[in-house]
Amino acid sequence: MQKFELFDETFDPFRTESYELSIQGYLNGFSFCVKDLTRNLFIALVNKDFDKPVVFADDWMDRVDWFLNLYEWIKKPFKKVVLCYESPKFTLVPQEYFIPEKAKQILTLSHIIDDLEEIRHHNIGKEISCIFSIPSSLTANLLKTFPNLSVVSAGSTPLSFHLLKNSIKHTPQLTIAFYNRFAAVNLSHGDKLLHSGTVKLINSEDTVYHLVNICKQFDISPAETEITQLSNFANQEDFSTLLKRFFKSLKLEDSIKHSHFSYQLSQYKTEYINLFNLSLCE
Repeated sequence: MQKFELFDETFDPFRTESYELSIQGYLNGFSFCVKDLTRNLFIALVNKDFDKPVVFADDWMDRVDWFLNLYEWIKKPFKKVVLCYESPKFTLVPQEYFIPEKAKQILTLSHIIDDLEEIRHHNIGKEISCIFSIPSSLTANLLKTFPNLSVVSAGSTPLSFHLLKNSIKHTPQLTIAFYNRFAAVNLSHGDKLLHSGTVKLINSEDTVYHLVNICKQFDISPAETEITQLSNFANQEDFSTLLKRFFKSLKLEDSIKHSHFSYQLSQYKTEYINLFNLSLCE
């Protein structure tokens, strides 16, 4: 990703207590944005790459220290701080059947958990619990500065968006959200969530094949399915062309509903929608 920092002229480093800070961590760096909750307005967007990518879990201690020293105002209290780590290691469980003490046991049924990863969970809406893993050194070092830190999975924001947008739709709805190495996919029909998971990103043909296969597993015709795409694919033109051959329609979403963006940030609404969507997570 490109390195940049954008701040609206109204950004005030002395008003952080009325701001929301959303952080997205990945092996090569951090992206983060600031939202003025009083005005419901995103006023800052920053992407910073590391000099070297994270290789070992212990590397996160230095990376977090580096992040916290980017700006003096970052260490100040915020109204809300949300962290998302880009990882496909998450799974969903109905809340009524979820037993927190068995979270690790459930997650290891579908993912390999590293020794220095911790297991976390949080609720999405009133019916779904999301279990996920994250490097413990990443969360532990951020919690020292942000004791009110909310930690969510990479699957949480696309699913929150999907449920918010598609609960009243009568045709099958599929939402695909792109991250650096994988995509999160959600499929529903009406108010019934049928699938929530990830696919590894290789090329356009492989990704479209997985989407078609997911639909067919639930006896849903791709030709009747509407797709909403969050963020861009590496080869977007080819990907869009392929999708339109198999699916009813494709919409590239460019913002979360009922939120506003300062002029400087507007052009990045599509590319960083997954980061902005962290605002949807409780």
